[in-house]
Amino acid sequence: MYEVVTARADYLNIYVNSFIVSTQRFNIFIDSGIAGNIKSLQPYVENGKTNVLLMTHGHWDHIGLNSYIRKHGGMIYAHKADIRFYQDFDWHWKYGFGQFENDIIVPPERQDIFWNSIGKPTPIDRFVREGDELTFDEVRLKVVELPGHSLGSIGYVDEDHHVLFSGDALMGKGFFGGMAQYCDYEKYIRSMQKIIEIKPEKVYTSHTDCLDYRKGVETAQEAIAFAHCVQSHVEAYIASNDDKQNVVLGEIGRYVAAHVNRAMGGGACVTVLNHLFDMKNNDSRIEKCVGRYICKV
Repeated sequence: MYEVVTARADYLNIYVNSFIVSTQRFNIFIDSGIAGNIKSLQPYVENGKTNVLLMTHGHWDHIGLNSYIRKHGGMIYAHKADIRFYQDFDWHWKYGFGQFENDIIVPPERQDIFWNSIGKPTPIDRFVREGDELTFDEVRLKVVELPGHSLGSIGYVDEDHHVLFSGDALMGKGFFGGMAQYCDYEKYIRSMQKIIEIKPEKVYTSHTDCLDYRKGVETAQEAIAFAHCVQSHVEAYIASNDDKQNVVLGEIGRYVAAHVNRAMGGGACVTVLNHLFDMKNNDSRIEKCVGRYICKV
């Protein structure tokens, strides 16, 4: 079994992981992390081996060193469904934070860390999809589609050693006290079921220590139960406020966050918004509410 090196980058009292696997000829990077973590990656990127960067998804805290790795010959692999996250950073900010300016307070430091960490828009060299096999010397990784956190979320499975690199696809109730962020409830549930079926002995996630088999399965099961719970609270709020002329995303988000004991922020807004999106055809108030936002990406 090869060594997996974790490059952990701290920001805003939390952190994000990137992973590095080195073979005789290759440096294999799983996500690049935030731009400020360049010193952790530099000894590998500039050691003369062939660099490859395998993206789990396109969110800002995972792509900050994409341009740096590509500048040093690194070919970037990613799923096409997340392409806009890699290319349009104004839209990227709006999707995750800016569109919720009337629903939550976004601290100035959040905006500063976003723009200082996201790096530069960088082309994707190869789009991958379910079942693709990537081989770099003795390391063989199979692509598994795990949409939900984003529509282009993917994992990389080493079937020989029962290892899964999951990115943010596997998050349980959410990271660091925040609510689990997913943009598609049904796809997210199916992705958690797929992870359970894979039965990985080790799971490398972006915001936790490595998970063993038991903890990985428990976290996937927890995520399923949590998503069902969020759905039930959104439905309960709508049902108990049928006399209101309008429904407000921020109010619903705070209601749900309080009932599931998680923090209210951009991730909670994304999650609650997409539950509302699935309900919009049944209530004109919901249709009017979600029509102001970016959904399902």
